[in-house]
Amino acid sequence: MRRSFLVLLSAFVSVPAAAQQPASLSQTSSYRLKPATQLCTFGYQTNNVRFTVVGTGAFADAQPPHLVLEERATMDRCENQEGGRGEVTVTARPAARPSAAAVWTIRHAGDEGEVWYGEDLGGEVMYRVTQYGCCGAENLATYYSLRTGHRLFGADHPLLYIEVARVATGYIALHSAMAADGGPGGEADRTQVARISFGGPGRVMQDLVIRGPSNDFYVPRFELVARGPGGRVKHGRLLNINDEIGAGWTVMVALDVEAMGTENPPPKAEILIPLENGRMAVDKARVPAPFRIVAAPRS
Repeated sequence: MRRSFLVLLSAFVSVPAAAQQPASLSQTSSYRLKPATQLCTFGYQTNNVRFTVVGTGAFADAQPPHLVLEERATMDRCENQEGGRGEVTVTARPAARPSAAAVWTIRHAGDEGEVWYGEDLGGEVMYRVTQYGCCGAENLATYYSLRTGHRLFGADHPLLYIEVARVATGYIALHSAMAADGGPGGEADRTQVARISFGGPGRVMQDLVIRGPSNDFYVPRFELVARGPGGRVKHGRLLNINDEIGAGWTVMVALDVEAMGTENPPPKAEILIPLENGRMAVDKARVPAPFRIVAAPRS
């Protein structure tokens, strides 16, 4: 009897330690000084890592999925120079199986990354990478789907959100030539004033490009406008079912485009793009010359 007990006890003791310990993830942050040079009098490199859990395992098909995100932000900077070279990398793994292979990975130029919880706009949780602007440029936020890790859209203005059943449901993003990355066309396409993207949960369904004589324009106003019977008007970042927008109402994306020049009265235009049948109706848009709107392939 005693020998049997010892054999049984031995079997328990011989179980590998890894099988008894919960799986875990661990990374190290760092800070390093760069050698001083004439061009970089004081420089440094930082590498910051953190872990964030999104979603829930309490029920199946939760959105966003139940994931643990390994978020890494690196920065290479010289204090006597504007800005720095930053990059955000995000690796997503199953929250209940952190040692499993990555579900998806994001790698994007930027200064910081974070889970974006919607700011009371629609409830869609996304991942946002922010690249800070300098020298008059606007901060650029790039949004990614937590479901797939796919890039959704870039925006240097606050997102708009509409949820009106007979009109459309989704987010509308504006990426203008004033963004930190030089705009959607950059140096390769100097006629792109802005790109407007429209997307529902987890995907983008439509991209439009506003073109002009150059990209030396900025957008001081970007909002949703709804006009109804009796001269009623609603406008702002959010239009939803509680706004009681019924038959007889028209809903549009509205933006002002203004030249950056200071000589003479600078050219200024109001662009109106109707929202109908779940899309931006580009064929019905009001676009004064010298601007025009064209459909763009997904970037």
